[in-house]
Amino acid sequence: MNRKARINIARTGVIIAAAAALTVGSMLHFFTQSESPQFVLEPRDAPRVINRAGSRGFEVGTGWSTGDPKKAVAKALEMALQGKREQKPGFLILSPTAGSNVGAILREVRRLVGSEAKIYGGTSDARGVMTDKGYVTGAGSGYKEAREDIVQGRHGLSLMTVNTRQIDFGVGIAGLEAPGSGVAMTLAAVEEAVRSAGKRPGEKPSAILISPTVGLEHDVLKGIDEAGFGDVPLVGGSVGGPDGRAFANDLSTDTGVSIAVLYTDLPVGWAYEGGYDMLDKHSGVVTKMDGRRIVELDHKPAFEVYDQWMDGKVSQFLADKSQADRFRDFLSLHPLARLRTAPDGTNYTILSHPWAPNTDLITNGLNTTTDIKEGDRVYLSYGTWEILLNRLGSLPAKSRNTTSFGENTPVLMSLGYFCAGVLGTIPENERELIPTLINHANENAPFIGNISWGEQGQIPGVGNQHGNLTVGFLAIGGKSGDEE
Repeated sequence: MNRKARINIARTGVIIAAAAALTVGSMLHFFTQSESPQFVLEPRDAPRVINRAGSRGFEVGTGWSTGDPKKAVAKALEMALQGKREQKPGFLILSPTAGSNVGAILREVRRLVGSEAKIYGGTSDARGVMTDKGYVTGAGSGYKEAREDIVQGRHGLSLMTVNTRQIDFGVGIAGLEAPGSGVAMTLAAVEEAVRSAGKRPGEKPSAILISPTVGLEHDVLKGIDEAGFGDVPLVGGSVGGPDGRAFANDLSTDTGVSIAVLYTDLPVGWAYEGGYDMLDKHSGVVTKMDGRRIVELDHKPAFEVYDQWMDGKVSQFLADKSQADRFRDFLSLHPLARLRTAPDGTNYTILSHPWAPNTDLITNGLNTTTDIKEGDRVYLSYGTWEILLNRLGSLPAKSRNTTSFGENTPVLMSLGYFCAGVLGTIPENERELIPTLINHANENAPFIGNISWGEQGQIPGVGNQHGNLTVGFLAIGGKSGDEE
């Protein structure tokens, strides 16, 4: 059965639009590691042509590669800059898989693009990266397998190059100097980014991108608020691991944040949400916390309450030591949700991923990386990989539901942060659908996707939030009439 036919009869009618998406444009098939490591471009009918404002001084490209850092950077840049009038990008978003030699990558990027380019990014989850050209696999699934593959040099890399006078970019980076200094660290990175863009201190950008290391997300969002930028559209992702790093220009950190600011009159759109339903019959009030670990729900051991909500399935997984990876995916499909209500009465959910680094820690409480507090009510949520895959494909269109985007506004460039936990629930042979679906909803515009270990975004009327199992997407549009 060919690929198109198989998608048409996908289970439970998942993403029927994918079949249509595959009839236009080009599709990359990335072989699994059990197959040949080569990559094959399968030609399709030419896609609808969108003028990306190149004639007006806007050029954007994406590229990817694998393996040795120097060769990977050169190949990815060659792909991104193919056919471009300007071969030295002014702004570059970089996303290597975790475990890559970030220092060597940054040095090679700088050597090839010159001293003027502004570089921003963070590592993606070790399992892969993506662009509009396809999903690139890195290490295998599972923490043990991922670390083994990292040692063997199984890495992927993607990047986006931008040249335009219509956006002023600035980047900044700062590391944590001492415990409790996360807010000051963020203020320093913001100040550097604004200065890098050639703007005055405190001058508000049109959008903010952030790549914090895991555990510093709330300090980073608080620092952005204190800088006076709390109402600026924001999209971010905690750097993917194992052992993730954030970087800007020629520096990187494993405990800090990198920030990019964008100043432009072009349309800016964004979306930030999860793809889970909420079960109202299962909820409880947090009555005891230990750091970010939920110890008690309704004055009962949190693990026992959660296990009861799940009809004992958590205990069953823990009893079978061979099911560690399936257990993580199971937890990813059953997160805890909190409600956030906007002034207009709209309810939003912030998701927290219970995670289990070992059996003792989950039975002693539910570990989270979010800011759950005593007194919060949490609800059991659930999802399926089919629903989550649909949600990934719908975000580009939702990101354009802003006042600055009109019906005929073309997309010039876009980027997304996709939760690694969500990715883990999607079967490996279905993940190559993700870029195809995004392209279909994104007018085949260039995009780059980072697979993150936590996601940050702005909720209208609520403010900047940090959650898990969420997707953030940012789109930059052109002027109406740029379509050919």
